[in-house]
Amino acid sequence: MTPHITAGRRPPPVWLIPPLWTLALGMWGLSRQHSLWRDEAATWQVARRPTSEIWHMLGQVDAVHGLYYLLMHGLFECFGPGTTTLRLPSVLAMAVAAACVTVIGRRLAGTWAGLGAGLSLGLLPAVQFYLQEGRPYALVTAGAAVSTLLLVTVLEGRGGTARWAAYAGAVLLCALLNWLALMILPAHAVTLVRTRARREVWIRWTAASAAAVAGALPLILFTRPQSGQVSWIPPLTWHMMIGPAVLLTIGGLGALLDRPRAGRPSVAAVGLPLLAVPQLLLIGVSLVQPLFLDRYVLFSLLGLALLIGTALGTAVRAAAPRFPRAAPWILPVALAVAMAALLPQALAKRAPASRVDDVFAVATDVRRLK
Repeated sequence: MTPHITAGRRPPPVWLIPPLWTLALGMWGLSRQHSLWRDEAATWQVARRPTSEIWHMLGQVDAVHGLYYLLMHGLFECFGPGTTTLRLPSVLAMAVAAACVTVIGRRLAGTWAGLGAGLSLGLLPAVQFYLQEGRPYALVTAGAAVSTLLLVTVLEGRGGTARWAAYAGAVLLCALLNWLALMILPAHAVTLVRTRARREVWIRWTAASAAAVAGALPLILFTRPQSGQVSWIPPLTWHMMIGPAVLLTIGGLGALLDRPRAGRPSVAAVGLPLLAVPQLLLIGVSLVQPLFLDRYVLFSLLGLALLIGTALGTAVRAAAPRFPRAAPWILPVALAVAMAALLPQALAKRAPASRVDDVFAVATDVRRLK
């Protein structure tokens, strides 16, 4: 009886560790020494207005963030307008993204790869910046992670109408928060090509994608006349390409280390398009109209985390036969080294000087001088 119970015991839910880790990183220094910069101040000011005034404003400017402003208005009404209320949704959203990345990595490349992917996501410098930002980009990343997990589930042969409807809903939600998030659809299309998806999967994906685009189309058309609000973005230059080039190089190395499991999509087929396609598309669009800001494709870092996790998982599996006792320590040691290396940057991102200004400090000075 005892062996039967042991054999049937479920493994511990390792997918809980990365979201808790991400949540801890997000709560660390959440107030940023009671500072607030101009983008967050826009959220703060709009969300505190009556709903009628918010609707009137969206008719003139910033309609692209309308859903986010209404969401934050509701949260401010329930919990009060504080920096915790302002930033906590981003922390929770990124924790959801970490959980999804962990599950995807575990399914495609094993437990160690899933843990490595989920834990590394919260350490990425750009993620640490927007993890504590009162703007919608972390929420978009969470929606992209959910939609990618649903796509992987379907490719594993567990698809159904409900999952495709959820996929369309997740993509639509991302688009309503920022319609540039629709660049995830070409990334997923490349994944379908690389995994040689069946004709039925292609048909259902096309229908779900078309539904998401159709749902977002009114917002896209309505916000086009308001494009002047991004006219401050500088034209694309070669030095702006350094960051994407580094990310793609790291992701490419992770893809080379991928050892796919039989009968499952590979991490490279999911993670590399998710990293590369949105980055390259944004560069292409920026050649026509300057739009190159890393936050617009923050969700592409989900692919980078998956590829880093795969590299770590491969290292653990390679070391296990020869060093069975040391192999489980590879991931914790790598995590500790990364945390130590990134600690100065993490501290800097939690200081008021990490943003271009601090409107609270200005308000304090004005109040003192008055």
